[in-house]
Amino acid sequence: LDLTADTVVTALAGLNNIVFHPDYETNGYLYVHTTIAADTLVLRRFQRSAGDPLQADPSTQQDILGPLTVFAGFHSGGGMAWAPDGTLWVGVGDQRDLPGSQCEAQLGTSLLGKLLRLNDDGSVPADNPFVGDPTVLDEVVAWGLRQPWRIDRDAVTGDLYIGEVGESGWEEVNLRPAGSPGGENYGWRVLEGPDCTGAAQCAGVSCPPVGYVAPILQYPHGPGATCITGGVVARGTTVPGLEGHYVYADFLGKLWSLRWDGAAVAETHDLTAAVAPGAGLSLDTISEVGRDADGEVLVVDYGFGLPGGGEVYRLVRAGVVFDQVTVGLAGDASPTLEAHGSLEPSTWLVLDAQVGAAPVCYWVASTALLGAPFKGGVLGPLADLILPVPTTAGHGHLELLWPAGVPSGAEVFVQAWVEDPGGPQGFAATPTLRGTTP
Repeated sequence: LDLTADTVVTALAGLNNIVFHPDYETNGYLYVHTTIAADTLVLRRFQRSAGDPLQADPSTQQDILGPLTVFAGFHSGGGMAWAPDGTLWVGVGDQRDLPGSQCEAQLGTSLLGKLLRLNDDGSVPADNPFVGDPTVLDEVVAWGLRQPWRIDRDAVTGDLYIGEVGESGWEEVNLRPAGSPGGENYGWRVLEGPDCTGAAQCAGVSCPPVGYVAPILQYPHGPGATCITGGVVARGTTVPGLEGHYVYADFLGKLWSLRWDGAAVAETHDLTAAVAPGAGLSLDTISEVGRDADGEVLVVDYGFGLPGGGEVYRLVRAGVVFDQVTVGLAGDASPTLEAHGSLEPSTWLVLDAQVGAAPVCYWVASTALLGAPFKGGVLGPLADLILPVPTTAGHGHLELLWPAGVPSGAEVFVQAWVEDPGGPQGFAATPTLRGTTP
């Protein structure tokens, strides 16, 4: 779907977000949160092309929200999330600091600075909390937001997380608990983080305002911290320690997680140092934290906005790093073993290795380092597993179901033996490598 002609990019706006309908396989609906002019925001629905499943049909365009005027395209929001009942939750930003503008985020008759709830066709659900209230628009569920760049609903608990971009001092993570009747006021523009702003444009609004709900987490601006780009709840299995954690970032390259226990933030973690892309790459400017179809966390590095400079990363557990502990069995084949392993999740050891070209490679693996005879040579470990695996172009890949299970933190020894008809014993072996499972 080419939206170039209809999208206007400003300092903080453009194509803000795309989400697919939960029943996309059947109805083909996708939703685009975008700015179509320097100060105009719309939410548009398109449908998949009947002739090509990889194309959307531009003629199906339907504006289901807006157009809304957002001064100079600033703070147009972008967060969208689906609820199990098929309603779409949408975050819309405020009017920034347009001189003389009203305090939009605290004004019930404006859609700006709000969390909205819509049916998939843009109509208003009859059970929205303010339907029939003349002081609050029917679409509104909560208010007091400045720039809800991303929102995420936990598929397990139903809690809704809002990454709220602050102004000059604080960044926030706000929460709307599952089952809430609505009406949360997250404080902007009379509050930023814990600070009363004293905004004259909010005359008559107390600090804190009526219905105020404090952030579950807030952090001040400083080195490496200027703009929250959260976030999603991790529900995958690749990194078990992140299960149920809300993972969020700062644009300047910081990555964190928190765990909400239903009443308070039970733990927080700075993940920045633990994330190591390798290959000379690094997380420098994080514009998005997402989640794939398996619930695993994805991180988008903006690459300082340079053409071709950005990457998309998937968070995985650190692999097993092996070091050499014995010599191999020499021969004409002279195999080398450079192994990289991971635990999937507790009994499967996944190994990739370069072993040199040979018709048959014997993988030898053990949790103990003992001497034992094998194929006319001396085997490094006393093997738990000896498996012949054909190799292709010198590369071997093996997924081992360990007989008794491999616990986290266990020492693992691996070695590879290859047929070597020209060698003195008919085989050659790599050195034994030792690693510790993550």
